[in-house]
Amino acid sequence: IPRVLEVVNTRGACTVEELCAWLPVLDRQISSSLDGQTAPSKFRLGTRLIPALCAQGVLIPAQPRGSWRSERDTYTTLSEWLPGLDLEPLTPREALGRVLHDYITAYGPVTIGDMIHWLRSARRQQVVSALMAIESSLARVEMGERRGEAWVLRSDLDRLHASPPDERYVRLLPEMDGALMAYSDTSRFLQEEHRDRVHNWVGDALSTVMVDGRIVGLWWSHNKGSRIVVRFFERVDPE
Repeated sequence: IPRVLEVVNTRGACTVEELCAWLPVLDRQISSSLDGQTAPSKFRLGTRLIPALCAQGVLIPAQPRGSWRSERDTYTTLSEWLPGLDLEPLTPREALGRVLHDYITAYGPVTIGDMIHWLRSARRQQVVSALMAIESSLARVEMGERRGEAWVLRSDLDRLHASPPDERYVRLLPEMDGALMAYSDTSRFLQEEHRDRVHNWVGDALSTVMVDGRIVGLWWSHNKGSRIVVRFFERVDPE
């Protein structure tokens, strides 16, 4: 690992192939077998080590070689890619608190169930503990008919309590838009009978039409992007 970092810091962002050329040990074939396998599988050390270093935060994927569609990623250190980043050490609880604060800033009000849904791997006890550490910047609210408490930034309360503007609006949200993926319960803006039409078989959100804060249809580009096609779930105001 120190040799990998030495190459990256000296030569700049590198692909796995370039790292293997400068550090032949990364090109070594490794055999591994899983329970039930009749024959061990083989792989290059570099193809497993570099992603593992990314998972640990030692390296990060940088600019790809070629076009933005290229799958030949280059890798560099986090400090090189984001030189102004504050790398102060945090405890797991402090780190989770910062993530939750940013999540609530973007999507609040949210419930604890929403937070667990967004984080995927955190347990309820961890979330509650981290919330207590940042509680001074948060407020608990109730959202209409939804059961249970929700959390929002105290600084956003006045804006949320203000009367809604008279101006109406339409939003064309892209595939996997954060607003549709951020909540465990999407009933605040999506009727349950339309949920299966908005998400594909793996749960990712499709391109949707939002009118006045409610999802009312789908949209997609047609004829190489020269037209946009809209399919509504229900009747909408023609205007």
